[in-house]
Amino acid sequence: MKNRFESGITNISTGFHEGKRAPTSAGVRLDMWEASFVTICDYPLTGIGAGNHARHFQTLDQEQRINVNTDKLMRYNHMHNDIIQAWLSMGVIFGTLFLLYILYLTAFFFNQVNHQRSSRVGLLVCISFILCGLTDVPAHSAVSLTLFLLITSLNLSYINSSNKLKTIKK
Repeated sequence: MKNRFESGITNISTGFHEGKRAPTSAGVRLDMWEASFVTICDYPLTGIGAGNHARHFQTLDQEQRINVNTDKLMRYNHMHNDIIQAWLSMGVIFGTLFLLYILYLTAFFFNQVNHQRSSRVGLLVCISFILCGLTDVPAHSAVSLTLFLLITSLNLSYINSSNKLKTIKK
């Protein structure tokens, strides 16, 4: 654990100097995020579209605007962070709107926790989805996004039907 932590600190600090980061798991992710932030600044409204990062990162490297291991970045089809991936592919406005949907569901389930025990499941799913999105891209994977939408919509349906039963009984 200590070695991994020290490796992470070294990779972060290397990005502020002349050298390139080590091509470790953490180093490659930091390189992805650095190159993505430069790209997001270039295309803040429209993004570059899904799957166009490899070509754009190579251009940035040739222009010497980024100091990363671009050959390692080309192996990945996503940026290992939902927010960065959304902003990179859809732009800041649509990327933020896309992610606000998940935050809205989280807030809804959080507000229902005291009234509906089943909303705890929805809240747990939303929080897990957000936390997973910090180092992976579940919102950009069809399987995990479908599972998320299925669980949350079933939970919303259950909460809605039990609220109707409560009003009928009154």
